Amino acid sequence: MAILWRTRGTFGPDDSIDYGTSMELPVIEQRLINHKVAFLGPKPREADPTGQWLMHPVVQVLLEDELTAKFPMPGYYYVPELNSRDAGFLFEPSNPRPR
Repeated sequence: MAILWRTRGTFGPDDSIDYGTSMELPVIEQRLINHKVAFLGPKPREADPTGQWLMHPVVQVLLEDELTAKFPMPGYYYVPELNSRDAGFLFEPSNPRPR
């Protein structure tokens, strides 16, 4: 499962402003259908220059995730036009897939 972070440019349980929210990648993609994402790279890095950080939602795509059109490779993506305080819809719990 992918991990959603609310961040000012740092990631992980010791550096992020939260502990991350696990969610299936197709659910994240559907919630971001009207938003562009930007690839940060295979390893975490800052989305904004130091001193200009905004709280962006960041999606950590793991090797085992089911890749999608919006998230075609593992690594870190952020949503440039979406501030984390306006992204509550993205972090809401999802319903499990029917079996």
